[in-house]
Amino acid sequence: MKKFYLILLLCMPMALSAQVKKYLLVEHFTNTNCPICSSVNPGIYSALNNYPDNTHHVAIHPRFPYSDCALYQFNTEMNDARTDYYGGFGSTPTVFLDGIRVSSGQSSLEQEFNAGLAMTSPIHILVEEGGSRSRAVDITITNYGDIPAGDYTITVAVLEQTVNYTGRNGESEHYDVLRAFVTDPSGDAISLPATGESMTLSYDAEIPTGVFGEEAYILAFVQETTSKAILNSGTRFDDAVVTSASDIELESSLKVFPNPAQDFLELSVSSEFDIRAVQLLDASGKIVRSVKFDQRISNTQIPVSDLSSGPYMAKINLNGEEVVKPFVKN
Repeated sequence: MKKFYLILLLCMPMALSAQVKKYLLVEHFTNTNCPICSSVNPGIYSALNNYPDNTHHVAIHPRFPYSDCALYQFNTEMNDARTDYYGGFGSTPTVFLDGIRVSSGQSSLEQEFNAGLAMTSPIHILVEEGGSRSRAVDITITNYGDIPAGDYTITVAVLEQTVNYTGRNGESEHYDVLRAFVTDPSGDAISLPATGESMTLSYDAEIPTGVFGEEAYILAFVQETTSKAILNSGTRFDDAVVTSASDIELESSLKVFPNPAQDFLELSVSSEFDIRAVQLLDASGKIVRSVKFDQRISNTQIPVSDLSSGPYMAKINLNGEEVVKPFVKN
């Protein structure tokens, strides 16, 4: 599969270092003939469905426990390569969250996702695609803050949103199935841009025969080679990110704590801004608390003791601009 790089550094008018939304990357190793997978996978998908705006999911089909798994056989070399990248496991289902192996149980995953709501990343990954079966793909990486020291790679893959196939274990729908790599399966070495700069990588991606074009999409992620930690990931479905200096300053001035919260959620903002309204939303997007302020205030406490435990989003109006901050209620 032919690819080419076009690297462009763009200076951004950033007044300060900042962090942006961190997407949790779930690498889900499963097998269509594995009976345990058919009992555990529904819980994995339920956990993911509770955090659709905070996770990226890829299903990888290894050679074990059954090498005649049809989704493994679709591209054995590709599936083997990503499986062997982690190594050290020989059963399915197995889940790696941001490069770290975690429990595949639903409750454990949801606890991991809850904790991940408070995470941020110094980089944002913008994925743009054009074309049908031959895709022109642009991956733009923007550095908003201090990147931890390390050696990094970028991995770009073609996924199929839903594959309808019934394996011996009875599962008939398979989600975000890995179909091809555009880069090396272990990623291509990359030198990330300096703070306040962006770089764009351009690729030609071919949608493999047997994959429905309308179901295909690109996943890209940046990974540290030694720790295997995922710095961030991106798809074309992601939310937009703030890019102007004023927006970054606005978001960075707001402090929301403690996180997790027990009785009160405290909001504090620097003197040049004022808090005009606050809405708290649960994991389903339902507004569970709404407060408006008639006078200028720079700090406030929102009671949360009566809320159920779990993940929430605080939507705060600062000087007429909206800032969203995740938090967890214990």
